[in-house]
This record gives sequence, structure tokens and C-alpha cells, in this order.
Amino acid sequence: MIKPGQSQQEVTELLGPPQAIRKAGDGREEWYYYVVHRHFWQHLPFLGGHLGKAEVEGLQIILEDGKVKKAVYYVEKT
Repeated sequence: MIKPGQSQQEVTELLGPPQAIRKAGDGREEWYYYVVHRHFWQHLPFLGGHLGKAEVEGLQIILEDGKVKKAVYYVEKT
């Protein structure tokens, strides 16, 4: 879906605005998109934090001079 060489505009058209942006001093930007999946039981007050683990799906896009340099998809359990 996201390929090296695509422009910022193309990425925004496909995924919308990023949820977080980190700018480097050398003109590079890192864009982050993520979704958190929680089990039904984790929504219970007081107990939810102790029942199961949340799963975070993330996408890091590294842009250089307004073009995609690299895209990394990852999944973490918290």
C-alpha cells in the first residue's frame, strides 16, 4: 500500500493525517499511524487493566524531501 517514492500527499490521501509526527533536523520526518485493540474484558472498570493484554498495530513512515523513504509495520502487545 505504501511504497518508497510516494509523496506526502499520496500517503495522506490513502491513510489520512498521521496521528503523530516526529521531525529530524536533517529534513526527515517520521509519521506514525496506530490502532489499539483491546479485549472485551479490558473495558471493565477497575479490573480491565489486569485482564489480558492490548495489541497495538503501528505503521512508521519515514519521509525524506517529501517522499517516502521507508515504511515499517509492527505489532506490539502491551
